[in-house]
Amino acid sequence: MMDIFIFDVELGQCIFFYPRNHHDYALMVDCGNTQQFEPIDFLIEKRFLSYDSNRRKYILSNLTVTNYDHDHFSGLPYLRSRTHIKSVKFPRNLTCAEIKSIKPEETSALKEVTNIIDTYTTDVADYNPPYQKHCYYLNKSHFPNEPINTNKLSQLVFLTYNGTRICIPGDLDSTAWGKHLQDTNICTLLRGTDIFIASHHGREDGYNEQVFNYCKPECVIL
Repeated sequence: MMDIFIFDVELGQCIFFYPRNHHDYALMVDCGNTQQFEPIDFLIEKRFLSYDSNRRKYILSNLTVTNYDHDHFSGLPYLRSRTHIKSVKFPRNLTCAEIKSIKPEETSALKEVTNIIDTYTTDVADYNPPYQKHCYYLNKSHFPNEPINTNKLSQLVFLTYNGTRICIPGDLDSTAWGKHLQDTNICTLLRGTDIFIASHHGREDGYNEQVFNYCKPECVIL
């Protein structure tokens, strides 16, 4: 069985997957937080994470980030202070310099993002989680005449466990969805999607009617 926690972090996003019989493969998608609430504290209190006494930190198997906007990684400094993140899956479509260039200031959370991009550069050996994860993202070349738009470059994540699939599209807008739908692999994954997280937190610009020519979910979560 897999527990899925979708935390209320106001304008941000934080989703946690906990395979009960394989807790060493717990996965977090995005790590938004609020001034009053850190999702990782809840997870530690509920004993969802193993503790490494040598590192004096809890172990998080994987952190996947969908979008380079702060509401998707605002909790990263605190998360790293309490956990050892064994592996990451970030969209590799922007350099650290490009990410910094589109932000008004270099916050502590942004410094953690660029540090991870610079240091997490090797594949993890013997990593065999009980779920299947497929990730896709567009590149700047897909939008040659436009300034960098982090929403269009969001990472599209599919996670499948025991026959159930959830789709997490980050902040994709309708135009970006149109380009993703040209990929037959994505269309196939959409056909088997049971739970669909609404793009861009349910904002209207994240809706593309053509997605639902393929995706017939049991529920849509905003």
